[in-house]
Amino acid sequence: MLQTIQERNQRQQQLSNDNTQHEALHVAIVTFSSQVDLIRHVLEGVVGPTFAHSIPIRGGSSSSGLWAYHGQGSVKGKQAHMASAVEELESRYAGLTISKTSALLVDDDSKNIRAALQEGVRAIWLNPRKSAQLLKDMLNLM
Repeated sequence: MLQTIQERNQRQQQLSNDNTQHEALHVAIVTFSSQVDLIRHVLEGVVGPTFAHSIPIRGGSSSSGLWAYHGQGSVKGKQAHMASAVEELESRYAGLTISKTSALLVDDDSKNIRAALQEGVRAIWLNPRKSAQLLKDMLNLM
């Protein structure tokens, strides 16, 4: 039986509201694009507004004033974006700990993949021409 969009959105909302689900998948979007509002709007249309607002988005650079990272980690590639998103998720969900080995960067830019791998962060290259391969690549990491 096909699941309706509304049913899917309700399930995603339940997952995002359950603070005890530390084994759940936590999603953040990190991008060099400064179009955070547009990204949020698209997310709202795809997963519903409640779930969309549970997803941290780090766009542009930290100098934009939209987000900050004050840690001592790497700032190469999207590392600062990721670290800032991790800080938000960990502050939102008590007891949640996200490490370099539990995080995964999916990116279409090989430079960002290389920077993540050099820092010990798992990363997968998203080939825009073969996006269907992404799920298989992610499953191979398990």
